[in-house]
Amino acid sequence: MLDPTFRVRYEEARDGVAVIAAPFNRYLSGNPPDKTNAAIAHVAEKYVRPDRPFIGQWEQTSIIREKGIPSIEFGSASGSGEWVRTDRLVAWIASQVHALEKGSTVLLVGHPHHLPRMVALAHFYGLDPCVVPESRMIPYDPSVRPGFQGWCTSSLRYVPFDLASRGILILLTFLGKL
Repeated sequence: MLDPTFRVRYEEARDGVAVIAAPFNRYLSGNPPDKTNAAIAHVAEKYVRPDRPFIGQWEQTSIIREKGIPSIEFGSASGSGEWVRTDRLVAWIASQVHALEKGSTVLLVGHPHHLPRMVALAHFYGLDPCVVPESRMIPYDPSVRPGFQGWCTSSLRYVPFDLASRGILILLTFLGKL
């Protein structure tokens, strides 16, 4: 967590025990998924199989479940569009992966600007993430809709937010609160 570069290494998919992702932006129940979360879900579905579930938040699991694909969903109020800090979501995902008792290698899908923080947190919580190459192509969705997170609509907004988030994670690490 204390590596300030938060590097991402894209690699061909290894044999992971689960496919994981964190939402990038959110949408509220009754609204169609934004382009970003839909793209994450579509990439993830390529890697899911009966013995390798998708683990994430409802922004993607709702899309994946419609296709009958196995998934484990974060227990937020379904459809609420609840904003969950990435570190808390990744801690929960790690607990789900460890409960499978099959290993710690996971296939990670996400928005390319969100992935460095995801990778650092996955390592911090004992996972071995393999970032799938298709993640490079996950787009921003600049549209405004109910419940959206404005900082996730463009790189000009997201990068400063992410830098502040990294500083908070490093501070939480030093304080022993992560």
